[in-house]
Amino acid sequence: MLEREHATPKQGTVWFAMINVGKDADQFSAEQEVLRQSLLNEWGSVPSLPPTKSEISRSKRF
Repeated sequence: MLEREHATPKQGTVWFAMINVGKDADQFSAEQEVLRQSLLNEWGSVPSLPPTKSEISRSKRF
């Protein structure tokens, strides 16, 4: 399984989870990458991801 996280200005943080099994796993993966890139082209992307909730909580403890 492949998981990727992207931050977009239009949709906020977006997670992609891709599970590929079977004979055509490489083809499925290639098609999903095309879809992912298409969505990012439409939604845009930001240079860095926002901090996660747990990262914010940890930083406030100190």
